[in-house]
Amino acid sequence: MNEYIDFYEKNKISPVRQNIDDFSLHVKRRKGLYRQLGLLPSSFEGKKILEVGPGGGYNALVTATFKPEKYVLIEPNTTGFRELKRKFETSDINENVEFHNCLLEEFTCKEKFDVVLCEGLVQGLPNRSEFLSTLGSFVKEEGVLVITVADEISMFFEILRRYLANELLKNETDFEKQIEILVEAFSSHLDTLKGMTRRYDDWCADLLCDAIYNHTFSVADAIAFFQNEYFFYGASPNIFQDFRWYKALPNEPFDYNANYLQQFNTHRHNFINSNCIYESRDEGKNLELSDICKKLITVVKSLEKKEDIYEEKVLYTIFDDLKKNISTLDIKMSNAVEEVRELVGRVEIDQVAQMKQLSSLFGRGQIFVSFVKSL
Repeated sequence: MNEYIDFYEKNKISPVRQNIDDFSLHVKRRKGLYRQLGLLPSSFEGKKILEVGPGGGYNALVTATFKPEKYVLIEPNTTGFRELKRKFETSDINENVEFHNCLLEEFTCKEKFDVVLCEGLVQGLPNRSEFLSTLGSFVKEEGVLVITVADEISMFFEILRRYLANELLKNETDFEKQIEILVEAFSSHLDTLKGMTRRYDDWCADLLCDAIYNHTFSVADAIAFFQNEYFFYGASPNIFQDFRWYKALPNEPFDYNANYLQQFNTHRHNFINSNCIYESRDEGKNLELSDICKKLITVVKSLEKKEDIYEEKVLYTIFDDLKKNISTLDIKMSNAVEEVRELVGRVEIDQVAQMKQLSSLFGRGQIFVSFVKSL
């Protein structure tokens, strides 16, 4: 087991439900994502596809419409697996689909796949390296691997909300009541998200209540992990530029990928606020931002799990350092940090629901990255 599965199994949830009543719009959104990753419907048609962690199958239904020759779905969470099977059984797009209720490590198969998908899972795993190595072993040469990542900067505003959520839930142990409190507090925030299809209770359960604090796996970390065997292919969102002449491109993955690793730290601040695009800045400032955000994660985690006792002044110092770092980027972000700072030690539901600065600020959160396996 891992913390993700333990949390889901304990509470009998699969908190990834979406409103897909307009299925044609849902398909268009998914096609848009795949385009950014370098994949078209023809990339799936007649091909062998493996997906790990499809949850209730909301997105897998779209992939199945592309008519793969074989579509293997591995979902370890019991509640998610039941919903996944039910969704396909009640649809007319269930040909050539296999279902496996197990962990990836328990899946035995000698086949290689043209496309391997793993969404919303890798960034929270404690055994990330082993998992990625196993995942990659199923990708055929010149096949495509798609994973998601999330780091301390892309998840910054969610971590701020996590701190507020922890304060709100200090005296409540019942899970269902916890979710009710969080939905009441954060609905006004989620109302500002354009294109939001996820249920608010699921968002709160998954982002504010789960056991995961390992969101420190960045796009650059993923590229570095795969840099010897895979070519970076695409991302959503994509912060990289590539002005290289195709005739002069390096032929080996390590050299090819260096272009993207060199750019990362001057652009990564663009993951912090999904509402804006900022000019590149000194990588030292972004490394400093990363360090401060990691400190925030450590303190919020320790406060929640009661691992260490932190005085309020530690939080104040972190917030002050954050404000100083991001004030030159966007004053609204700095004001949002101050808004949270002012609530330290006295967080109430109404105060969170009525926040004027933080409510509309969300990071880019989960980032999709695709790779092509070299020959």
